[in-house]
Amino acid sequence: MNDKVRLIFDKIKKVIFENISISVVFFLSIVLIIFFSRPPIDDDKKIHKTLEENTKFEESDYLENTEPSETISSLQEEVKNLEKKQVDEPKRPVPKNKPAPPKKSVKTENKKSINSTPSETIDLLHNSLKKIVSSNIDIKKVKSVISNTYDTERMLSLIIGEVWKKSISKDQMVLKDVFEEYIAKNYILRFRGIKSLEFGKLEISQAGKNYQMAKTRLIINSKDIVPINYLLNQTNNNWKVFDVLIDGSISEIATKKSEFNNFTSEGSLEPLLEALKKKNLTLLNN
Repeated sequence: MNDKVRLIFDKIKKVIFENISISVVFFLSIVLIIFFSRPPIDDDKKIHKTLEENTKFEESDYLENTEPSETISSLQEEVKNLEKKQVDEPKRPVPKNKPAPPKKSVKTENKKSINSTPSETIDLLHNSLKKIVSSNIDIKKVKSVISNTYDTERMLSLIIGEVWKKSISKDQMVLKDVFEEYIAKNYILRFRGIKSLEFGKLEISQAGKNYQMAKTRLIINSKDIVPINYLLNQTNNNWKVFDVLIDGSISEIATKKSEFNNFTSEGSLEPLLEALKKKNLTLLNN
């Protein structure tokens, strides 16, 4: 039997090798048989679908097989971590919307600006001097009147000159206060022993571009008459005295400049300040 089969195959091989066309047909036949032996395309799709379903089934099966206690504990742990994070992080204050301030009703008021005239300033000074004579005023009130009627800053600037201008504001204000006390105590010293004091008619005239001059007469004990001229300049809407001319010619500025010169020669206000403080302590003791 084997010899017969071998004999048949030998004949087939001989035929194939001897006839090329037959060999080609034989090869194509084999290819077609292999091709048609594959499953159709639809069957291929079904296979893919089946694989996807199997995959999903495996995932769901995994979730079902997972113990619920593990899932719950993991969630609880995450919640605790979140709460801890919120506690640890500093909370930023939430800006509150400030309520709008109530609108203030605007009232139009006719405010009178302080604007004392030269005559009003001199009248205030003279009335205070009369009270000194009648012993009806103390040092604090006299000093307040001096501050309101005298431009002591301008006086010190004229008396001291460059030393005043180069000094700091704080030192100037200290000296100004002591100087006003000095003027007030000198007025008390001069007028407290007088029995009667009267003033003549007040005459106001322009003295240069920015100054006014107030002329009057000082009548002491109804018999002694002393002409007095006040030089005033305007500061902060007020007319204030910055120099007094006794007998119409003796300037208080010139007199004080001569007196204070020795205390400012070193270029400092301190020596003059100390000298005036000592003088103020003894002025009214005489």
